[in-house]
Amino acid sequence: MIFSQRVLTGFLLVLSFLTPAQSAETIPAGESPPAKKQVVPIQVPGADHRLMASLLRQHVQWLADKFFEAVSKRHAAEPWLPESRNFISESVRFFNWQATRDPMTDVWEKPSKALLQSAEQLAPLDPLLLLLQASLELRSRRLKSERLEYFAVKFPALLADDNAPVLKLIAAAWLWHATEDRTIPESVKKVRQECMDRLPELFVASLNGAQTPQDAEAVYMTIRHGYGGSFLDAHSQKMTPFLLQAAGPEWLRETLLGQAEIKTAWLGRGDHWAFNVTDKGWKIFDEHMNPARDHLLKAWKASPAVPWAATMMITCTMAGYGEEGCDERLWFDRAIAAVFDFDDAYDTLVYAYLPRWGGSHEQMLAFGAACAATGRYDTRVPSRLFKIIKDVAKELPDRSAVYQDPELCRQIVKLQQAMLQNAKTESEIHYYRSFLVANAFLARDYATAHEQLALLKKPIYWEADSRLKEFGQLSFLWGGMLEVQDVPESFATLQKAEEAYRAHRLPEARSMYQELVNSPTLAERKKMLKLARIRLAAIDVELRLATGEWVRLADNERKLLWQPDWGNGWWNYAEGELSYRADKAGELGRIIMNARIGREFEVRARLDNSAELTHPQFGVVVGHFWGCGTYATAVCGQTAPDPKSTGAALVERAYDVRKDQQPFPATLKHDSSIRLQVVKDTLTLWVDDQKVIDTISIPSVFSLPEMWTQVDPSRCLFGFGSNYFPKGESWIKGIEFRRLDVK
Repeated sequence: MIFSQRVLTGFLLVLSFLTPAQSAETIPAGESPPAKKQVVPIQVPGADHRLMASLLRQHVQWLADKFFEAVSKRHAAEPWLPESRNFISESVRFFNWQATRDPMTDVWEKPSKALLQSAEQLAPLDPLLLLLQASLELRSRRLKSERLEYFAVKFPALLADDNAPVLKLIAAAWLWHATEDRTIPESVKKVRQECMDRLPELFVASLNGAQTPQDAEAVYMTIRHGYGGSFLDAHSQKMTPFLLQAAGPEWLRETLLGQAEIKTAWLGRGDHWAFNVTDKGWKIFDEHMNPARDHLLKAWKASPAVPWAATMMITCTMAGYGEEGCDERLWFDRAIAAVFDFDDAYDTLVYAYLPRWGGSHEQMLAFGAACAATGRYDTRVPSRLFKIIKDVAKELPDRSAVYQDPELCRQIVKLQQAMLQNAKTESEIHYYRSFLVANAFLARDYATAHEQLALLKKPIYWEADSRLKEFGQLSFLWGGMLEVQDVPESFATLQKAEEAYRAHRLPEARSMYQELVNSPTLAERKKMLKLARIRLAAIDVELRLATGEWVRLADNERKLLWQPDWGNGWWNYAEGELSYRADKAGELGRIIMNARIGREFEVRARLDNSAELTHPQFGVVVGHFWGCGTYATAVCGQTAPDPKSTGAALVERAYDVRKDQQPFPATLKHDSSIRLQVVKDTLTLWVDDQKVIDTISIPSVFSLPEMWTQVDPSRCLFGFGSNYFPKGESWIKGIEFRRLDVK
């Protein structure tokens, strides 16, 4: 076992009984998943083997050539044509999401200011240049409603006969995507409908126009990594008859048919757990997964040199619809034999190794170690280990349990050091050094973390800080500990204090934190002092909670203990008042009170919002602790993106109210009073002394209800926040709380 028996045996046993899984994706009831083999090393190819980077470069060049060919035919004598070629080469990359992602750091590129300025000058000169401008504005989040209408009016010219079918497909799919979930005028609706009506035939024409192997790969990537792929998924059943008519390359047609059939199978089955799927759902699933396998086998046999069909066969095999004698790993090996670092192949195999599919967390981590052992630091393959650790941790009630194996911790630090040594640019060096700080800290190699933090030339990269936070290590905690790592006696005292605090030996912990605060040699260690003072404030609050009294935070306590968990708009005022400022409607904001209250408690507060605030909303977070993804939120106000979806509901984390539930009727005023009570895993909510949620079972809202019972109640915190805050400032005042399980 990778994890300690004490922490994880019960949880892994629970998961073993969830096969066919308590999951949206699992094999039909009554069928067993295929047995998983031991993880074997990954075959590392030679230096001349094709990688994803070359495939992306090839696709972007193909797109640039297609765009420029069409523009130059119409404007061969224009003096601005050479300038347009440069603009096209820089802009078409944004029609392929993968091409604008840094392959090493995973950072997504946004259009530069200079590129947007070039678009302003060139876009009026040709409809295709206008399409590129529209794409750039969408990717830079500058596409306002009036601009969308401006582009849409000119879109019919893009569907003219002198543009290649694949360019028309790109244009029609772009407009379909850009207008989805938007309020649009009738003129735009008309153009959008025209695009939707023509898209099926444009798919067929694009496939038929693929005359060379390079054409075929480029057409598939245009669909797969562009908005055409989203349209295919959304209209998979409608698209299948059209794709069957296509006469393009066999592997291209069969791959798209397999993709469409898989999507139709899941749409018919529904996103319910296996035991809730109807007989009709299983019938539809079977009717479409069988042809999906057949199409994909034809595609792979027609062209083993491309990775897509083999990767999708991993999914078919995982679901019990594979080819006899071929397991998921064999299809993975076939996919990476085509393109060694093909991301989808790695992601799909890791998913197949989940316990719900008959795999295990140990198998997932062993595959991660195999990825690291490839040593191909010119790709993202070795760093798969970090992603897999994150995937495993998401399934655990306490994510930090994944770091209990010393050998895994050693591998983590060694891998991150090797990646740093192979960094090529200053930005890569900063990125990898930041993650070395994070991963070394999580692996409890504090000396390495301290050393590398001192070498950072600017603040730690935000994603590395987020990784620490995901595992319960907030900046005040890891920053405070590393600040005194070079003072052995103080560092040892701080570690002992943290251990005592975690074990609820509060007087003992308080004595050690106070010793650190009073030490003259540590007077300039501001991060450590902040950590100690936060803990001292939490201890004082927890001691008062232990008496069962109502607690209202003192001024120093509220400054130290309210910690924003999501959203930068939280403001903490005197008298314990909180506000959240949203720049636009629909934002997510969450703040947690960083003293442990347990899982049986009561909280009361009141709102004090301006009358101009539309759709006032609040949420009370229950069962939260840092490094745990399992908690609930009692929401009152807006419960889904649609502003008409108002009421009160209990939801998992900050998700929308489930489709199989309806929010309870509730009206939230601008000055409403709030009272919430949690007793024996049930929640009750009052608004203005009216009960709006009546003793709802908290585990009932979780995807995996058993995980709620695995959470350590003594670590639980509460807080405020939810989705869909209205634009403006929302106020919460008069906050008081008490524990209810005091003996």
